[in-house]
Amino acid sequence: FDALKTIVEYAYTGKVELAESTAVAITQAANLLQVEAVERAAVNFLVERLDAGNVLSAMALGEHLSAGAIGRELRDKGREWLNKNFGLVAAEPSFLELPVSEVASFVASDNLEVQEEDVFAAVLAWVKEDEAARKTQLDRLLPLVRFPLMKAPAAAMEAEPLVAQHPRA
Repeated sequence: FDALKTIVEYAYTGKVELAESTAVAITQAANLLQVEAVERAAVNFLVERLDAGNVLSAMALGEHLSAGAIGRELRDKGREWLNKNFGLVAAEPSFLELPVSEVASFVASDNLEVQEEDVFAAVLAWVKEDEAARKTQLDRLLPLVRFPLMKAPAAAMEAEPLVAQHPRA
């Protein structure tokens, strides 16, 4: 009701009042009713307030609305924010609830601005959240972690390198 009321008020006043508690509903209603100005204002409102706790739901909303340019913009802006702040997002309980396909999509991204150790830790945390059901997903997720980019522990760097010979050598 509040979302529809906001859209009707916009029709009469040309102004839209947004609040964090109503922005998603207003975005959805404006999209459904094809009131692009209200949808644009609501999406801009959401983008300006992206944080680790809401970016995944904002991206999901953008994906839901992705038939239109405004929905794609919300999805893409959310993804940009996630790429810059992956460590914060991975620490959120909502990250641990994601399906493996979304975790794989994030981990495989070339645009993450995070240490690879943090990516590995995120994968392990996601698996440990429901280890019995998710350990089989390690075969899918671990190849996406860029292990060669991880820093070697200091103790290992000081030790003499081990020379491994091929069994057939």
